[in-house]
Amino acid sequence: MWYLIEDFFEQNIVMKGFIGFGWLCAWVMVFSMYDTATLMLAG
Repeated sequence: MWYLIEDFFEQNIVMKGFIGFGWLCAWVMVFSMYDTATLMLAG
């Protein structure tokens, strides 16, 4: 587990940006699926 964090900190700033943007997109997708599911069940 810790080697993943060490590998992340060894990346340059551009790669950190791409990785961060990917995680942001993943969280937005998860929350939008949750919001859509609650709206479909309520309606």
